[in-house]
Amino acid sequence: MCCDRTVNPLPAHPECCGQKAYNRLTHICCRGRLMRRSGTDEGCCGVSKFKYTTHGCCRGSALRVYRLDDELCCDGTVRGRPSGLQSACCGKRAFSTGSQICCAGKVEDGASCP
Repeated sequence: MCCDRTVNPLPAHPECCGQKAYNRLTHICCRGRLMRRSGTDEGCCGVSKFKYTTHGCCRGSALRVYRLDDELCCDGTVRGRPSGLQSACCGKRAFSTGSQICCAGKVEDGASCP
């Protein structure tokens, strides 16, 4: 198997991680870093692996799982959703997209920036 112009032996369930071939059932590649899997519930968060059944990935860091229906990750901070799915982040703050707007990193009431 050829990975990034490097010839490798063909593993079972082949994938490339940079120049290395690997078995995607036994290993995981996160941004060119090859690691052994410890379970089937793992994903990448930046260059690290994490268990997506117990953690979430926010800005390249694995954090405890938060309730996606009720919470947002705003600039690395977990915030409650003020208006359910009609919520968004403005820097570290959560706001209601139905009645507010984010203007230059500041939450303003209304539909347009002052």
